[in-house]
Amino acid sequence: MLRIRSKRWVFCSSWVLLIIFFSLLVHTPVATAATVDEIHSSLDKLRGYYNQVGECNDWETLGLRWAGVECSSKYTPENAVSASDYARKIMGAIAGRQAEAGINNDISTLIGMQKTAGDTKGSFINGDNTSLNQTIWAVIALDFAKTNGFTADYQRDDAVSYICSNQDAGGGFDESGWGVDVDSTTHALIALAADYNQAGKEECTTTVNKALTYLQQQQMDTGGFGGWGSESPDSIAAVIEALMALSKNPFAEDWIKNGNNMVDALLAYQSGQGWFVYSWEASGWNDPTVPNQMSTYHSLLALGDLVQGQSKYRNLLPETNGLCFTLQPADSFNLGNDANMSFLLDNKGNNSIAVLIAAGLFDTSNEHQLTLTSLSKTLLAGESVDFGSAFTIPAGGSYEVRVFVWDNWNDKNSLLVPSFIPVQ
Repeated sequence: MLRIRSKRWVFCSSWVLLIIFFSLLVHTPVATAATVDEIHSSLDKLRGYYNQVGECNDWETLGLRWAGVECSSKYTPENAVSASDYARKIMGAIAGRQAEAGINNDISTLIGMQKTAGDTKGSFINGDNTSLNQTIWAVIALDFAKTNGFTADYQRDDAVSYICSNQDAGGGFDESGWGVDVDSTTHALIALAADYNQAGKEECTTTVNKALTYLQQQQMDTGGFGGWGSESPDSIAAVIEALMALSKNPFAEDWIKNGNNMVDALLAYQSGQGWFVYSWEASGWNDPTVPNQMSTYHSLLALGDLVQGQSKYRNLLPETNGLCFTLQPADSFNLGNDANMSFLLDNKGNNSIAVLIAAGLFDTSNEHQLTLTSLSKTLLAGESVDFGSAFTIPAGGSYEVRVFVWDNWNDKNSLLVPSFIPVQ
């Protein structure tokens, strides 16, 4: 699908999927459950935040592409050593439109790691790294690659059997060697999802049902998930991804705890600027006043599935309009100072696109536009444009810097989700 109209048109088909998804909900006593609009708005704010990120790792690139955002110019691949490294890199490279030859080489390398005999038959453990996540993520990535048009033939049944054989008696999984936990169990469920309830796959179906029971037992009264008694947006996001991979409804009655649901629990960790924090309580390694990179991209991955109404790991990645945008504030915007910004817009598509970048200062107390600067240009295929913008912020009041990418002044159809940056 080409994505060159309004930001809502970006997900027009997803709206239909999500409305159908919500129409299946049974009645629950949750009066504050997130609505379709709120979930879309949450993802829009998150995409607006990523407009300000200059580099994207494998997970961010995958999540953004699934959310309809072109980020091939920002993609920064990481080195791969273990099977799980190669799995992550393969998915990021496919989402980031990297050269097919390199992706095929990584796929071949990963397949070559699979064990074909002995007690570890079917696994992808290599060297000293014998953790289960080597096999879990190899299955997810190779299936993902095949779905997206790459040749990825491996001994899948053996790999699935190996994963199932490592299930704990209580239904959970330990993928890292740190003990059975929610995150490990959700990742195993994503790997097993394609075989769930399929004829001749009874072992897998039994394994999945036991794992789902384990997860229900781990759900907290807040509706969320975590580990060792502490709720985590990362764990909540992982459960949402697993349920979407299994085509299960995270709002269903059997996933409501104490009147609360997991989607509301996740959205509670989102800041007004779009990014997510790990915890609202400061700890030695986490500052709740700044973005937590891992929690933010984990939330991106989950919200993309909710909006699309299906799992990114089991479906073809969407096309984009080809525009890759980066907004770079020179510093935080403060009262009484100048707002300095630079913009970089790449056309990674195959066609020319008329674009209009508009940046302005808005008085949020009355929604009045105080100043506006813009650049209008037709970007040829493969062309880039960058320019700077600056204006003075008054010493008092409540303001917000807003940046839009439209097609033209007359129609003002959004080509990209706008960015909203508060003035401190």
